[in-house]
Amino acid sequence: MSYVAPQKQRRYWCERTIQDENDTVGEGTITGLILVIGIISTVSSIAMVVGSVVQVVHKQQILMELFKTLIVAGLLLAIGLGSLHFVRKRLRNWARKKSPWEL
Repeated sequence: MSYVAPQKQRRYWCERTIQDENDTVGEGTITGLILVIGIISTVSSIAMVVGSVVQVVHKQQILMELFKTLIVAGLLLAIGLGSLHFVRKRLRNWARKKSPWEL
């Protein structure tokens, strides 16, 4: 009579991955990309608004086109400020993890 060791049955078909605590390169890269997207979208929204206002003042653009530009610039500004807020929050959490007594 042979003895067979019971095998553990997995609940999931694939193994679960856990977050690596030392993966600072990946987190830094993603945070840098989010920061670049935030800066680019904020600057471009400001440039769009300034350019449209200048064109309206010089009678090269209809006032209704300014409203369309303001809507698009508002969406870009929301994306930019949201991503900058996310980066600021993430940097604050990293600093708090390093030394919780300073903040």
